[in-house]
Amino acid sequence: MVSGYKSKSFLSKSFINAYISRKYLAAFVFANFNDLEDVKSKITDKTCAILVETVQGEGGIYPADKEFIEGVYALCQEKDILLISDSNHAIIFMLQR
Repeated sequence: MVSGYKSKSFLSKSFINAYISRKYLAAFVFANFNDLEDVKSKITDKTCAILVETVQGEGGIYPADKEFIEGVYALCQEKDILLISDSNHAIIFMLQR
């Protein structure tokens, strides 16, 4: 997901580094955070997975909307797409509540 912040978690950082280096850029399509319609518009018959960071935790705590996560999950179920959740910040967020 695209946003104004760059994650330091391993999985997201790996994908962001691929994005920055442009080595694998053709393999990734980025959508706006918390924007289900944008995610839907990016899906093609070649989409095999969606990586979502459920809580963006640098520069503040920005959890994804419940409806967004549920919508992405339903979309993945409907289209038989793998859903990958990079949830390092989500675990910290939940433990602090």
